[in-house]
Amino acid sequence: MIFGNINVKENWDIYPPAIKSALSFFRDTEGLDTHAPGYFDLDGDRVRLQILDVMTKAREEKRAEVHRCYIDVQLLLKGREHMVYFTDLGNRETDEDCLEESDTLFYKNGTYKDENHIEMQIGSYAVLFPWDAHVPAVQSEEAMVIRKVVLKIRMDMLQKNLKLAF
Repeated sequence: MIFGNINVKENWDIYPPAIKSALSFFRDTEGLDTHAPGYFDLDGDRVRLQILDVMTKAREEKRAEVHRCYIDVQLLLKGREHMVYFTDLGNRETDEDCLEESDTLFYKNGTYKDENHIEMQIGSYAVLFPWDAHVPAVQSEEAMVIRKVVLKIRMDMLQKNLKLAF
């Protein structure tokens, strides 16, 4: 998992090309904060954009999820969220397997002693790999609607420079 702020570019040179491309896309693309929510293919099934307006909820109401084929590069554009993440060791009980339809596996709800927590503020980004289980949209202090954009990048694209346009 990688965590940072879109306004601090100094460390981007150490990232794989696709992650640098994703962060540049977030920084340079106008209208992400006002565009209608939804899924958008930017490069077939290799790169997908998701724009979400979602209500945060208490941790107890949220399930952990993991993806097997795609990296999530998430950027918070509005609100504040608590992000929970942990290394997926395959030792949690599956609640719902949507890997075929949406590359998402949900684990049964519960909190775990090996969870890590970060506070996402406007401009915060998180890069989540297939081994990073995560619980997004957990309320920070109070429930609120947040806006996130997520670039889903297929793992085999990680070392490629992406030419992204929206």
